[in-house]
Parts: sequence; C-alpha cells; structure tokens
Amino acid sequence: MSRLTVAFLALCVAGLCGTGLCAAAPAEPDAADAITADLTIELVSPAYTAGPQILLGDIARVHVLDDTLRVQLEQMEVGVAPIPGASRKVNLGQVQVRMRQQRIDPVEYTFRGPAEVSVTAAATRVAAHSIEQAAIQAVCADAGCVLDQLGVKVVRFDYPQGLTVPPGLVVLEASVVPPGADAALVRASVRVVVGGALARTVPVWMEIIAPPMVARGADILLVAAGPGVCVTVPAVALEDGRPGQRIRVKNTVSGVEVAGRVMDPGTVQVTLSAMGGVL
Repeated sequence: MSRLTVAFLALCVAGLCGTGLCAAAPAEPDAADAITADLTIELVSPAYTAGPQILLGDIARVHVLDDTLRVQLEQMEVGVAPIPGASRKVNLGQVQVRMRQQRIDPVEYTFRGPAEVSVTAAATRVAAHSIEQAAIQAVCADAGCVLDQLGVKVVRFDYPQGLTVPPGLVVLEASVVPPGADAALVRASVRVVVGGALARTVPVWMEIIAPPMVARGADILLVAAGPGVCVTVPAVALEDGRPGQRIRVKNTVSGVEVAGRVMDPGTVQVTLSAMGGVL
C-alpha cells in the first residue's frame, strides 16, 4: 500500500470520529449511586425505635431481593430498646452476632454505613401542666364542682419538666385521695394511660387557697335536695368552711349536728338520708 493511500485512510478515520460515528467505550457506572440490591445491609445513624426491642429494620436498610429473607432480617432483634426518650448504641458486631444466632452467615453480606448506630426510643411527652390540671379538676369535682380551679394551688409535683412515656394516645385519669377537698392539703393520684395501658402513676399535692365561704357561728340554711324533693332547715355553722368543704353544722331547732358540704355563703348541703336525722 502506498504512503498516499495510508494517509488517505487516516484522514477518513479522523473524519468519522469527528462526526461522532466512531464506537465509544462503555461508560463506567457511578459507584456512589450503585447500591447492591442483593445481600447488602446499610446501617443508618441516628435511628429510632418504638418497641421494647431494637429491630434491624429500625437501624438499617436491608437490600435483599428475597422478600422472605428481607422480612426476617428486618424483624431480627439486635438489642433491648432504651427507655422512652433515651438513646443507646448498637454496633456492627452486635448485628453480626444476632445474624449468626439466626443461622444467617454475615460473611455473605456487604455492610455499608457507620460501624455504630445511635438508637433513640420514640416517645410522647406529657406536659407537667396537663398533669397538674387533671389533678386540680379532680379536686374541684370532689368538692361538688363549687370550688373554682383558681382556688387550688399545686404545692408539690415531682415532674416539673413533664413525663416521657411510650408513643400512643395519652389519657390522664385523676382521683383524689381521702379526705380530699375536706382538708386544706389535698393529694391526687394521676394515672397516665398510653394506648389503653398504664404507663405511670403520678402523685400531685395541692393546697386549697380559696377563702372560707362560711364562718364559724354564722347562720346558714341546711338543704337536702333530690328528685322532686327539697328540704330546708335553719342551722348554724360549727366551723369555717371553704367552697366544697364538708363542715359540721347544727340544726337550730332540733339541736342535731350533721356534716354537710358548703355550696355558697349561706347554704350547706347534706344528703336526704342525713337530713332525716336532722329534722
């Protein structure tokens, strides 16, 4: 072949490449975007859990084509969950030990991500104000609903920052410990129920700061009311009484003493059965 022919062929090849007709080498895939979809466990930190046990699915993305195996791995317990709102560490070694216990060989898997994961237990925060209000409302109800909430002051509550409980619907159930609103210092017990299960029971101490509504020695009206019945007799208060407080009174006609609840500045209420002994 002559030198002229060789030169001509070289020019042709160069022209073809310039027009993009030359075959290009296949592009290398981006390693950062290529996550193996089979037998790869990708740990993620931080992670969160909502149950009593930390599951592998809580702390990792499991890239396994076999659905049965993937579910088994995701539901595999890798450690005890911390208390609600708290955190603990789970490392790769713990995960691999649990895999061996499940007869799954970790050597066959590719692990990505951090070697240690911080796991926080999901939680619901119950505000201190909500617990205190539940206790105050219980005291007012115990006083026959004549005691205003402004007349009750919380003097001791051991959780001023609120409570951390497991996630779920929170219901507060408060009850007053006897003698209830009859004493100046009242204790209520507040049950914190989450998802239908009791999570905590919290005591709240309160002081009734409402001023006396009835003074000792004051003339009052003693009332007993029921369906279709209302009986009243004159009486005298034998002690001071705050709104809703039970005090001793004396029928000024018969001289019989009975305990009744202060309803307003001139009225003390008793049950119909108690009134029978007064008349």
